[in-house]
Amino acid sequence: MESPTTSLAQNAIYAVKHDDLQKFQQQLNSQAMIEIGTEKQLQEINGALSGYSHATVGPAKVISSQQGDQGYGNQGDVSRRYELDVIGSKPKSPSETVFTLVMECSIHYVKVHHDGDPGGVCSTTIDSNNIPWTTCTDPTAPSDSIDRFKTCAISGIKDRNGNVLGNGS
Repeated sequence: MESPTTSLAQNAIYAVKHDDLQKFQQQLNSQAMIEIGTEKQLQEINGALSGYSHATVGPAKVISSQQGDQGYGNQGDVSRRYELDVIGSKPKSPSETVFTLVMECSIHYVKVHHDGDPGGVCSTTIDSNNIPWTTCTDPTAPSDSIDRFKTCAISGIKDRNGNVLGNGS
């Protein structure tokens, strides 16, 4: 199963390769929106990728974490910073890092309300012997649960030398 960080990074790369500024911006946090969320920056990032026949996202590497109260009695990482290398390949050449995505994630617990189901919804199917079978849903009471949420967004991009791209240029 793919991690949320890898999925988000792949969505960003897909958006860049397809010149979809709006989809690219959806992957960015507010600071990155200012620094790299412009049409000009999208074109520059796309230009960096254009020389490669294929681009993949490497595994997420945790580079920092902050411990604290995640909510509802849970302690642990409340934020994590990741780096994910975008690796490009050219025919008959070894793969290389094109740039590195920096991603910020927050981890917290939230109380979620689940509406009950009054039940009684029935459906009838006919089996291969032409016999009808009726199935009905059972009623369920409303309930609450405490669910863990991890929200992530790209906070920056570093070139292969480690220099931060952007700043609205």
